[in-house]
Amino acid sequence: MQPYALTTSRAEQARAYLAKHALTPAIVLGLCKHGLYLTRNFARHGIPVLAIESNFSQPSAHTRYGFKIFCPDLHGTALVDTLLALKPWVPAATPIFPTNDRMVEGLLAHYSVLSEHFRLPFPEGDLLRRLVIKPALNRLASEAGLDVPRSFSIAGLDELEGVRNQLRFPVAVKPAMPMMSFKSRRCDDYAALAAQVEVSALVREPLIVQEWIEGDDRAILFGAYYIASNGDCLARYSGRKLMSYPALTGHAAATESYDIGERLDEGCRFLRGLGCWGLCSIEYKGLPPGEARFIEVTVGRCDWWIMGCGINGVNIPMAAYNDLTGASLPFDNMQTSAYIWHDIEHALPVLAENLLKRRWSLADGAKYLIRPKKDALWDWLDPMPFLYSMPFFFLGCIAKLFRIIVRTLRKTG
Repeated sequence: MQPYALTTSRAEQARAYLAKHALTPAIVLGLCKHGLYLTRNFARHGIPVLAIESNFSQPSAHTRYGFKIFCPDLHGTALVDTLLALKPWVPAATPIFPTNDRMVEGLLAHYSVLSEHFRLPFPEGDLLRRLVIKPALNRLASEAGLDVPRSFSIAGLDELEGVRNQLRFPVAVKPAMPMMSFKSRRCDDYAALAAQVEVSALVREPLIVQEWIEGDDRAILFGAYYIASNGDCLARYSGRKLMSYPALTGHAAATESYDIGERLDEGCRFLRGLGCWGLCSIEYKGLPPGEARFIEVTVGRCDWWIMGCGINGVNIPMAAYNDLTGASLPFDNMQTSAYIWHDIEHALPVLAENLLKRRWSLADGAKYLIRPKKDALWDWLDPMPFLYSMPFFFLGCIAKLFRIIVRTLRKTG
């Protein structure tokens, strides 16, 4: 049997764990890297944490913090059943913190039942569903006056052929729905785009084809917020990516604190104007910030940005916890620029690629290496997640560097 399965004895252990703490617990869904940050962060504020996970073999799940509970599926009815099984042991208004869009969708489907006892960091209704479906999101952003790149919804080769004469390459290609087979790709010509459309059509993956916005990863800007249900913005942070994996089109590998100017206020106005509250963020691309164009939002959950905020003076999860539970625990809420946040597993190979492909100068690389950093996994007081990741890290780095070198040598002849 799974050691953290919610058996009768495990439930009794959970009750004993919670009885040792006076504060309302926080429930964290998923011990991915940002779930790990949430768990550490809450625990260090004296908050008991129930960490629900389906895969305890991943390095980030080896944290010493929190009370761990196994759930076979974090995206379906098994999660709801697990949460309802906890009701006798946790007080009313216990907040739940999801870490991906599919979790949010699953919680939304049972919002009325769950909200009788738990607190969710997002509103009820179909607003969040519209915000994660890119065609609907782009329409809402355009109607609100945001600068949205020209986009086309494409589900197959026939639709692509119909807009062929309107396309200007390169283009960015993204799944229209969250958590599909890839995040984003750049296509430099029609043949590459048609190949991607054909592959996606086979798995019924509708796409958004969008004009490409020039700039490397450092031109990707973001604002992150916790907005209370009454519309008050209780915490906010602005930053930018330094590196993504894959480079230019992927998830964050390194970020820094960065002033995005009016775009931070614009993002907050846009979300509040729609009636969106809770955990949310907005992303732009372009430099200077005044010329940046809208890309996407994240709503209802934490993402990689939550770690960059926390190490630079804005503790968004604590703002959420206080608001959802009615607590008044002190927390940091003044933005600084003390650290780069990076995920070393991905940042170092991408740094090597940026230098080899001359996206970054040697001076850029040296400046990055000497700046103070906080890693997604490493923590002096909780070293096991990092140590468990080391074998995978070294093997992954060797494989990635080998592929980068081979591709570079082939292109240079």
